[in-house]
This record gives sequence, structure tokens and C-alpha cells, in this order.
Amino acid sequence: MGATVSQLWAPKLIIVGFPGFPLSGKTSIAYKLMGKPGPVPRRTGIADIPLHEIFQGNQQFNFCEYSGHEKIRCLWRRFLWNFDAVVFVIDCTDRESLPEVKQDFLNTVLRDCGTSEHPVLVFANKQDCPKAMSVDELIDYLCVQEDLEEDVKKTRPFVGEGLAEGLEWVRQAVRAHPIEHRPSGACTLKLGPLPAADADELHQRKSSIATVSFAAIDVANMAEHPSFTLAGLLAAGGTAGYMRTRSTPSLVAGLGLGVSYAYAGYLLKNNKDYGSELALANSVLLTGSAVPRIIKTGGRAPVPIALGAVGALATYYYQKKFREFRYGV
Repeated sequence: MGATVSQLWAPKLIIVGFPGFPLSGKTSIAYKLMGKPGPVPRRTGIADIPLHEIFQGNQQFNFCEYSGHEKIRCLWRRFLWNFDAVVFVIDCTDRESLPEVKQDFLNTVLRDCGTSEHPVLVFANKQDCPKAMSVDELIDYLCVQEDLEEDVKKTRPFVGEGLAEGLEWVRQAVRAHPIEHRPSGACTLKLGPLPAADADELHQRKSSIATVSFAAIDVANMAEHPSFTLAGLLAAGGTAGYMRTRSTPSLVAGLGLGVSYAYAGYLLKNNKDYGSELALANSVLLTGSAVPRIIKTGGRAPVPIALGAVGALATYYYQKKFREFRYGV
């Protein structure tokens, strides 16, 4: 009973996008925030999006960790704007990748989230390593001085600020400027240093991490447009069949398959792998329903032939995507 009452008065859940380049220390940071002891488990794929539930007092944060693989980074902008805040992790010891970090941070994270007035917290990670770029150097390198909040510019006591302070800053920024009430044209940005999160172990593993085939998120991006295109074709085909024959089943079949493909595209767009299963089943159904009509007319009916061809191509396409979803090949 007490737990139920306390949930009624609990602050609103804050959902945070958590991107960063590979081996920047995202998972280590999340595990420290969750208070999990022991070594950080090795990631086995680049398309999965771990969800970390983090509590600070009675405030709950859900951190959605996004891979920094080059095939994933181009898709950050499709998702990050939808979060309450963004926490971006930078490995200050990896100077070779900093040009790419700067490009993706300015062009994707800061630009897209800035126009959506999302608070952006940057963790300058591994500050206790001798070769790490300092926070002041990082601010100058990223050219974000004008985007920093005025009070952060004045104080800038970054050394010593840790994870708890960063979470508290995110909480206050989100509460001060809810999405529906945030002023336009203002991007809230803060940078803070962190100690090395298992830096030696991560650098040792860096050369041995295997390249994993990319699947789900890029598939979602690729499959969105074909799905809706097929939906339009099938709905139009069903409507044309009805106008020609006044056959209600043809209208229902066309519109039904169209809606099914649209729904499959929606599922794929939102990274639901069973969308490929639905699309594959629809494709097989479409092909199977067209074949008897083609046989009956001796191959002289253009509409069944066209729908059968579309179904066959869609079957091949979605079978391939289904294999990528399910097996990563």
C-alpha cells in the first residue's frame, strides 16, 4: 500500500537518449549509476539498444544506450529528438576519433536536439588518464562555448563533478523546461568530466572486438519506405479491382493487405522485429492469391501478374530482412 501511494507522488519518469562512440564508456557509466558491481559485460551486437533503469532518490531515469557504430550514427537523429534529454559520452583519450565525434555531435546531437530544445549533457570521460583532452580543450575543440548555459560558463568547476551531479543537472533541466514549455531557439548544454571507466580494460579489448553484422536499426530505416509503398500499391490494386468488377472481396483484400503492409512498416520503423514476420506472411499470401488467378486466365490478366510479381519480390525482400533480424546475416 505504501509503495503504491509513493508511486503516485513520484516524479515523472525521465527518458534519456544515451549515445556515444564505441568504447567511450557508456555501459560502464550506466553500470556505475545503477550500482552494479563487477566487470561490464561484453556487447555481442551493435543493433541492440540496452535500456538501463537508474534511480536517484525517488527520480527514475531510463537510459536508452545507442551504439556508436558508423552504421548506427547516421540514424541517431531519427530517435534522439524524442527523448526528454540526451547524455553524450566522449572518450577524451581517443584523439584519433575526435574529428568524427565533433562532426556527429554538432551535426546530429546538438543541432537536432537543440532545435527541439532538449537538454544535452556531455560527459568528458576518462579525465584521469594522462593523455586525455581536458574539458576546456574539449569545449574549444567542439566550438560549443556559445551553447553553454551562462551559469556553467561562470563556475565551470568540472573537476570533481561526477555521475550523480550529472543526473541531478539533467533532472533540474528537464523539470525547468518541460518539452511542451521549453523556449524556442535555446539549447541547454553542459559538459562534465568523469574518471576513466575501466579505461585500460576497454583499450585492451578494443583491438579484439569482433565486427558484428548490422541488422535491426538500418533495416528499420530501409524497410519503412518499401512497406508503405507496397501498402499504397496493394490498396490501389484492390480499389481498381473493385471499380472494374464491383467485387467486394477484391476491395477488402486490397485494402486489408495495404493496411497490413503499412502496419508492418510501422513496426519495422520502430525496431519491432516481428514486423518483418508480418510483412513476410503478407507477401506469401499475396503471391499465393495471385497465382490461381494467373493460371485461370492463362497469364492474360495484367493485374494478377503485377500483384504476383510484387508479392514475389516482397517475399524475397522481407525474407532477407527477416533473416537479418533473426540471425544477423
